[in-house]
Amino acid sequence: MILPSLRDRARPCLFVTLLLAGFVAGCGEDDPVTPPDDPCVNNSPVLPHPASATQLMENYRSVYEMMDFDDYLRLLHPDFEMFLQAETTQEFPDVGTSLDLAEETDIAAKMFSGHAVTNSSGQLVPGISSINFELFEQRGAWTTTLPGDLIEGVLAASFEVRFLFDRGSDSTLRVDGLLRFYVTSRDTVICGTSMPYHELVGIQDQTGFKGVEVTNFGSIKALFY
Repeated sequence: MILPSLRDRARPCLFVTLLLAGFVAGCGEDDPVTPPDDPCVNNSPVLPHPASATQLMENYRSVYEMMDFDDYLRLLHPDFEMFLQAETTQEFPDVGTSLDLAEETDIAAKMFSGHAVTNSSGQLVPGISSINFELFEQRGAWTTTLPGDLIEGVLAASFEVRFLFDRGSDSTLRVDGLLRFYVTSRDTVICGTSMPYHELVGIQDQTGFKGVEVTNFGSIKALFY
């Protein structure tokens, strides 16, 4: 039996070593990083790129009406906060005055599941079968917030809304009034081009509170807390 020489056996190892070295060298800190939501890299369906606050809000409407939890996560900034009304805090004291990102995403997962859930108060909450934005119209231009606002130095605009939350055999919940949206942006690379990426950093609930079937947006979220 003829054994291969030591040099011949070393060649595959040398090739693998050089290949790994080239891979590591190609992943240096100065190389541009393509985000996972780049449609040129990720072939799975994604929302239109939120290059503007207007597109971000169109995406917001889409994910709610599709009840798409995964795409909803793409819209939210890590510092997201939803500011609740006093009526919501009084009715749901355990919720507090606002929802942070972890609370918001946990609520969205339950809302968009379509299933009945038991909330943190032990209450069985009927599942939502569909969500319809009957009205979602911007009132006024996007403006940069000033010191003293709930979130400073970001874009903000108010939207008049009418949301319908269909609960199948249970009563449909309706939300009417205004929501104030806070938006920030960062730079990202899409298809090799640097573009702004807008994210939702806050919502202030200003919708009405009129009873059981017509309530404010924050109280519907609090049901799933």
